[in-house]
Amino acid sequence: MKIIKKIILALGVFLVFVLVLEGILVLFQVGNPTQLLLTRQIDGKNYLTTNVQYMEKYFSAFTFTIPSPQRYLFPEKKGTGGYRIYVLGESTSQGFPYTMTESFVFQLEQMLNNAGLGLRFEVINLSMTATNSYTGTDMAKELINNPPDLVIVYYGHNEFIGIGGAGEYLSPFFQANLFFSHFRIYQVLKSIISGFFQKDERSIMELMAQKKGITLKSNVYEKTVRLFNENYHFILDTFRSRNIPVVACGVVANLKDFKPLRSEPVTTDIKTGLEELSARPVPDTGKMNTMAGENAEAQYTAGKLLLKRGMTDEAYSFLLRACDLDELKFRATSDIERIIREEAVKTGAVYVDFQKYFDSRDPEGISGNDILLEHVHPTLQSHNLIARRLAEIIGETVLKQKVPAEAFNVSPMYTLVDTMLSTNKMFRLYSTFPLSSIHYFNNTGFKDLYNIQNSEQNKDFVLKPSIAKDEFEFLKSNISYSESNLHVKFGIYLLTKKNDINRAYREFFIAAVQDPLNIPAYNNLGVYHFFFGNKMKSLEYLSYASRLGIKHVNSYKNYYLVLKKMGRMEEAELLEPTLRNMGVNPAAIVKVLFSDLE
Repeated sequence: MKIIKKIILALGVFLVFVLVLEGILVLFQVGNPTQLLLTRQIDGKNYLTTNVQYMEKYFSAFTFTIPSPQRYLFPEKKGTGGYRIYVLGESTSQGFPYTMTESFVFQLEQMLNNAGLGLRFEVINLSMTATNSYTGTDMAKELINNPPDLVIVYYGHNEFIGIGGAGEYLSPFFQANLFFSHFRIYQVLKSIISGFFQKDERSIMELMAQKKGITLKSNVYEKTVRLFNENYHFILDTFRSRNIPVVACGVVANLKDFKPLRSEPVTTDIKTGLEELSARPVPDTGKMNTMAGENAEAQYTAGKLLLKRGMTDEAYSFLLRACDLDELKFRATSDIERIIREEAVKTGAVYVDFQKYFDSRDPEGISGNDILLEHVHPTLQSHNLIARRLAEIIGETVLKQKVPAEAFNVSPMYTLVDTMLSTNKMFRLYSTFPLSSIHYFNNTGFKDLYNIQNSEQNKDFVLKPSIAKDEFEFLKSNISYSESNLHVKFGIYLLTKKNDINRAYREFFIAAVQDPLNIPAYNNLGVYHFFFGNKMKSLEYLSYASRLGIKHVNSYKNYYLVLKKMGRMEEAELLEPTLRNMGVNPAAIVKVLFSDLE
C-alpha cells in the first residue's frame, strides 16, 4: 500500500512539474500555437492572422518541406458591408506553382470587389499543399468559431497520397503525434530529436510519391473513398448547419496529356493490337477495352488512339479509366468526383464541375497541357478562368446578383520575381520523381521567361530579350527567399543599381500584399510616398508598420521623421523613448531611408 502511495505521489509531482514547465514554455513563447487562426491586437482592435506553423502538428518530425498557409491579417469582426469567404483546399487552390497574387483566389477577390455588389469582399485562402479532407475536417471545426459568409471547398486529389491519406490519419501513431503536438514540451522534444537527423530536403510531392501503390477497388481504395465521403460530408454539413453557403468544386485533372504514373508497361502485342483496332473504319471500342483490361497505361494508349480519330466521347472513357487505374493516385478518381457532386446535392451546396468546364474549353474536348501544367495544377490563364467562373456563380447563385462583364477585367499581380519563383518550382517538379519517371514535361508555364525552341526538358530554353540578364542573375542567386521577401530585395536592387523607383514601388507593393507582416515592405512604401510629396499616405504606411509591434529600426526612424516634417511634434515625441531603447538618437535622424530585410 505504501508503494502504491509513493507511486501516486511521484506521478502527481511529475504531472505538476510537466504542467509548470508547459506553462513556462507558453509564457516565453517557446514552441508554436497549433490553431489555424491566431489573434493579434493592433491599437486595441483584434485581428486574425494565419498560423504559418499550423501543419507542423501533422508531422512526426520537422522536415524541410512542411506546407503552410499563406499569411493573412484581417479584422476579427468584418464591419459593416464586409463579406468574408474562406477557401479550403489543396495545392491547386493555393495556387501552386504560382505565388499568392497570381492564384484564382486572389483574382476572385479582385473581381468580386470590382463587381459593384454593394459589399466589401475578403477572400482568405486557407489552402495548403499536400492537404486533403482529413485536415479539412480539423480546419472546419475551428473555423466555425470565426464563421465566414461563404466557404469554397476544393478537395479530392490528395485523398490517397496526401497527409494522413488512405486512412493513415486514423492510425494510433498519427493520432498520438497529433494529440501530443499541441503541447510545447512535445514540440521541443520533437525539435531536439529531429536535430540529430539530416533534414529530408525532398519536395513534398517526392515524399508523397513514396507511398505504396493502391489498386482500384482494393480494400485500401474502398476505405479511402468511404472516408473521403464521410470527411467531405462533415465539412459541407458543418457550415450548412450554421446557414453558411458552400461552393463545392469538382476538381480538374489532366486526362489527355498525362500518362499514368504507376502501371504495368504495355506489351508490344497489346500496343499493336490497339493500333489495329483503332485504325478500322469503325474502331471496335469493345475489343479495345477488353484488350486494355486493367492496365492503366494500355487504357491511356487506347484513349489517345481514339482521340486521334476524333472520337472524343469514346476517348474520354478510356482516359478516365486510365486515371482510375493509375496505382500512384495523384489525381482524383471518378469515385471521388462522384462523391463531391453527390454530397453537394445532399447538403445544398453549390456544385461547380470544373472538369466539364475545362474539357469544354480544350480544342479536343478533354483537358490537357493547354489547361494544366502537369497532372492537376492549372496554368496562369486557367486560374483567371476559375476566378471568373466562381465570381459568376457567387454573384448569381449565392448573392442573387448579376456580375457585370467589366468586373472580370483584372489580371494576376506579378513581376519577374513571381515568374522566376514559379518556373523554378516547375523545373524541379519536372526533373524529380514521380514526373521524371514518365519523362513528363510541359513548356506552357515557361513562356513568360524563355523563348523555347525545343520542348524537351531544360533544352534550348533561351532567355527572352525583354528579360534583363543582370536582373535574372540577381533573382537566380536569391531564389531561396520567400516570395514576399524576394520582392523587397529585388525592389532594393532596382533602386540601388538602376535607380528605377517606379518598378521598385511595384515590388514593395506586391510584397505587402503577399505578406501583411512584411515590415520592410511597408517601410519602403512609406518612404516612396514621402519622396513624392504624399506625406499622409507615407504616414499611413509607416504608422501601420509601427503598430504591428515588430521593432524594425528604419520604419520607426522614418515614422518619427515624417511626423516631425508634418508638424505633429507631440506624436513624434512619444516615439523618442522607443527609439532610444533601440539605440537610436532621435536628434540624429535627418532623412528617411529605404530598407532591405535587416
